[in-house]
Amino acid sequence: MKVELYGDDDIFLIFVNIKKFYKMKKIVLIVFMTLSIFQVRSQNQEADPANTGRKFFVGLSYSYMSLDLKLTDLSLHSVWAGQDMGTYNLSSDEIDEINAFTERSSTVNAVCAEAGMPLFNKPGSKWYVDGTLMLGVAQTYRSTYNKNSGKEEYNYNSGFSKPYFGLGFNVAYQFNPKWGVVVRPLFSATMGSESEITDNINAVPENFTQTIEDDYSTYYERISLLGSYNSGNFSLYAGPGFYWVNSNHDYIIEQTNMTNGDIIKDEINTKGIARSFIDGNIAVEWIFTKPLTFYAHAGFGNDVFINTGLHYNF
Repeated sequence: MKVELYGDDDIFLIFVNIKKFYKMKKIVLIVFMTLSIFQVRSQNQEADPANTGRKFFVGLSYSYMSLDLKLTDLSLHSVWAGQDMGTYNLSSDEIDEINAFTERSSTVNAVCAEAGMPLFNKPGSKWYVDGTLMLGVAQTYRSTYNKNSGKEEYNYNSGFSKPYFGLGFNVAYQFNPKWGVVVRPLFSATMGSESEITDNINAVPENFTQTIEDDYSTYYERISLLGSYNSGNFSLYAGPGFYWVNSNHDYIIEQTNMTNGDIIKDEINTKGIARSFIDGNIAVEWIFTKPLTFYAHAGFGNDVFINTGLHYNF
């Protein structure tokens, strides 16, 4: 949408104000002219904030998640020297007992390239919808801490080497040029395999060698319900967010007897979720030049979510 800087009435108003205050000092006159033009620009740009005028956008983003998790399922399958020992599934009471004295945390950092486009951007409409696809690399740090023993039982750091995928939407409705509401659904996922692991609970028996590997996946979904305030090129958002985390691990421990070659293999499957599901959100969006938009979105509660980036608009 093409936006004019100012119309004939606005130019006339500026000249009238200049004439009225021509006797004032030069610095006061300059300040007045600047503020007058800024006000006209803001009024024209706010006439239809739901219609951005962009056809598509690309950019870079950074995401951070700090999650406090708890177990929902744990199973152990063992094979000792070729003999299948079966699978043991922990009961809900046993799971609750483990959750009472352990702290499971996961931290994800991701750097992504983004591309998106408006899906509904009709001139004159109060509705606006866009979608964004994110592809990048992620670092995952996972830790399990035993509060009874005061010991960190398990941890690993993947480094920035794992794939990251995300898909997000903005569904906006403007009540008037300044106030509106936005619904922001977001889905993201990272996964990988890690063998450089610190395991302080599964000791290596004497005369055995050991290899360990953790195949994992983390799925993060959230929806933010935000009120919006628009002023010229700047928008502020605030409201509650609701999120779900699915953390899955297939942890394999293989111990080999160096004397006879017998192998002890334990496979531990765990599923975890966030201990909380709601947080408070604040977000900003600033079009500081015509093609460039800076944005930041943060959710704070028992867990932390941050997403920030820069878009180039076409």
